[in-house]
Amino acid sequence: MNAWLAVLAAGLGSYALRVGVVVLIDRYEIPPWFERMSTFVMPAAFAGLTAGALAVPIASDAATALPVLAGAGATVAVARIRSVSWAVMAGMSALWLTRLTTELISLG
Repeated sequence: MNAWLAVLAAGLGSYALRVGVVVLIDRYEIPPWFERMSTFVMPAAFAGLTAGALAVPIASDAATALPVLAGAGATVAVARIRSVSWAVMAGMSALWLTRLTTELISLG
């Protein structure tokens, strides 16, 4: 029972924090410089997640680094067309294809 109360309290606290920010932003006028800077939040968050995901495979072994580097290269190449969807699809496709290729090579 105590675990359920802790989960419920954490959920309510998380919801209150999210709603609180929306309510506060609605009451105050946001400076223009802050709105310009907020456009960089999403790319910075994805860069941080990607850097953490890339650190272990690249540091561990060259064979495991190849698919990751291929996916990153494809993402950067396609990102020049300014489409997040195409960049993610190209990067993930390159990652999966090179990972599959390295697995097939190592098996046979």
